[in-house]
Amino acid sequence: MYLSTSATQVVTAAKLLPVVTWATPAPIIFGTALSGTQLNATASTGGSFTYSPVAGTILAAGSRTLSATFTPTLTQNYTSNTAKVTLTVNKTATTTTITSSTPNPSSAGQSVQVQFSVTPTSGYGSPTGRVTVTATTGETCNATLASSAGSCSITFKTSGVRTLTASYPGDSNDISSGSVAVTQTVN
Repeated sequence: MYLSTSATQVVTAAKLLPVVTWATPAPIIFGTALSGTQLNATASTGGSFTYSPVAGTILAAGSRTLSATFTPTLTQNYTSNTAKVTLTVNKTATTTTITSSTPNPSSAGQSVQVQFSVTPTSGYGSPTGRVTVTATTGETCNATLASSAGSCSITFKTSGVRTLTASYPGDSNDISSGSVAVTQTVN
């Protein structure tokens, strides 16, 4: 003969870890704001994502880590999950331009003021660093960019026609570039 008994058992079910899928985004160019094109992770259940950095952020050139934290709608069944991807931000191309050389024509022994600018193709940011102006006769001058522009002076000791070019070596976000030649006449 058996006596009747009862037993109680407490069972705790573990929450499921949702699967977060996030393909590595295609490289972007410095000056491109983060958008849904890069911030596009998906999850195996309903919920929402919080991205870091957020949409609209402009990242410096280089290899950058993006993270997406998923918060499930059914928090009683699922836990949060975080995924990371690496985004390559390429430097932007630049255009270097000699905007003027004055006076032109100049006289031998007279200082010529050469104005130049460096413009990023992406339209974002201000290139930094120095620009060097070189004449075909070997004279040079250089100056630091201020708000993407600058100027320097060259004195030509002899008369004749020469061409001037400006070169920009680039910086951490901008690619190097050189200007088209500008004619300088020295009387």
